[in-house]
Amino acid sequence: MVFSVEQEKFQETVLEVLKDLKEGQVRLEMKIDKLEVRMDRLEDRMDKLEEKVNKLDARVSGLEEKVDKLDARVSGLEEKVDRLDARVSGLEEKVDGLQQDMNILKERTEAIEEQVVENTEMLTEIKESMEYLEHKENSNEKAIYKLKQKLKKEA
Repeated sequence: MVFSVEQEKFQETVLEVLKDLKEGQVRLEMKIDKLEVRMDRLEDRMDKLEEKVNKLDARVSGLEEKVDKLDARVSGLEEKVDRLDARVSGLEEKVDGLQQDMNILKERTEAIEEQVVENTEMLTEIKESMEYLEHKENSNEKAIYKLKQKLKKEA
């Protein structure tokens, strides 16, 4: 078969296109191979990330449980603090009342002490007066006795 020049040129063009297509196919296959390797690596990384996420998820769940427990404890402690605050307020009121009572008792004690001092002074004065009177009485009795003795001698 004899080909015309045009047919030969056409055939050469087709062969060149086929050659270019073959080279393009080889390049594409190389790129595909590289992409597959990269995809494998990415899948490995994704698996590792998924493992980490699962571990973190488990830790988060554990931490959430701990937070819930701590929250319950804090709530309980807040309630206790509120009750203690109420008790402290009540005790403060009692202390204030007792302080007032103590001040009243202190004033009364001071008044009684003043009365005791006054009464002691009065008793001291009475005692001294009684001693004076006893002394006077003894002196008077002696004087009467002496007078009686004198009168007996004279009689």
